[in-house]
Amino acid sequence: MFVGFCSVGRAEPVSKAGACWAMGDPHYRTFDGQYFNFMGNCTYIMAKNCHVDDDHPSFQVETKNENLVGLQVTSVGAVTIKINDIVISIVRGEFGLVREYILITVNDSYAGKVCGLCGDFNGNQDDDLTTPSGTEAGSIVALGKSWKVPGGPGDASCQDECSAQCENCKSSGIKKWEAEIFCDLLTKIMDGPFRSCKAIIEPKFYKEMCLYDFCMGKGVKKYLCSTLQVYTDTCQRAGIKVFNWRGLAAEPKCPENSHYELCGNACPATCGEPNLSSLCKGDCVETCACNAGYVRSGNKCVLPSECGCWYKGRYVQETSCQNGEQCQVVNGIRDCYPSSYATCMTYGDPHYITFDGEPYDFQGSCVYQMASVCSKSVNLEPFEVLVQNEYDGNKFSSSIKLIEVKVYGQTIIISSEYPGLVTVSAFN
Repeated sequence: MFVGFCSVGRAEPVSKAGACWAMGDPHYRTFDGQYFNFMGNCTYIMAKNCHVDDDHPSFQVETKNENLVGLQVTSVGAVTIKINDIVISIVRGEFGLVREYILITVNDSYAGKVCGLCGDFNGNQDDDLTTPSGTEAGSIVALGKSWKVPGGPGDASCQDECSAQCENCKSSGIKKWEAEIFCDLLTKIMDGPFRSCKAIIEPKFYKEMCLYDFCMGKGVKKYLCSTLQVYTDTCQRAGIKVFNWRGLAAEPKCPENSHYELCGNACPATCGEPNLSSLCKGDCVETCACNAGYVRSGNKCVLPSECGCWYKGRYVQETSCQNGEQCQVVNGIRDCYPSSYATCMTYGDPHYITFDGEPYDFQGSCVYQMASVCSKSVNLEPFEVLVQNEYDGNKFSSSIKLIEVKVYGQTIIISSEYPGLVTVSAFN
């Protein structure tokens, strides 16, 4: 008989990822499990690497909160991820689902290296409410202010606390909704959708958030969904089966050629990676999945025949030029160029002809704006053309003295004082 011996040693912790999220109006949970509520509607640093090294690159996750219509409460509106010099912006719409929460996970190698509203992930909840200077924040508002991103979108008008008396749900208001079945789904024991999860992941806090948000939303169901979505994600990330809870809250309307799945593949097949779903090792997620025979292309589900092509090892998405443009090669660069150009002209003493062909004369001797972009369209490159006129020895006629063009961050000047010379300078 063989007898084996096991040496006695010190137990090591199992590798564990940290999870931080913000949801609802909004409620926050740090990597170490500290909960707090913060109503600021500016841009804030949720998490960043405060100890960058070769194995832990620089990253920063920012959220822009926004006020809910008709209420003095906020929710996560936009997310910006910065990794080294790469900036990724994420909007709330996610292929048929509108996420009203953000979930950030980091592996255990980042323990004690991160900072932000999500805390430092060192296993101690008590030091999570810390400012960038390392001191403990005197209040939740002070904590939020300390992690505010200066110069963020809407920074001039945003606020870190309620402009008036903060709305709140009194105990009587919450009690009113306790009888409703929606939030009760979280703790229903026998046949509830989370019956397999509640014994492992305590739902009490989620139910409290659900009731509070449901009360603040005056019983509107959309305020319920974010809490149930977060609890669903939490359970499924732990490998626990969740049953359908959308029967009462309504399934999301998925885009064309797709359908709703409670537990769908986290890595769907795409035009660029058609075999990605078979290689995915992640947990399932609640999502809108492409129908059989279709693959993801951006925010659409298309047939493989409608995908783009591969060029020098890179996938190029199929695209087309806008109306009024055509695909051409100009100076060796293939791009979409305007099919035609409009012309505005000034000459002589001086005479003017507008873009639409209207002629007129004007003898002023000041600096005038010939043309500029007045539309706020993001598809138009801003530019401005200024013209300076001067009198020709009398006050009855004038001519052009100087032309100034501002475009692409440069100022280009052509002056009659320096014939044949063009000066260029940066104005940014």
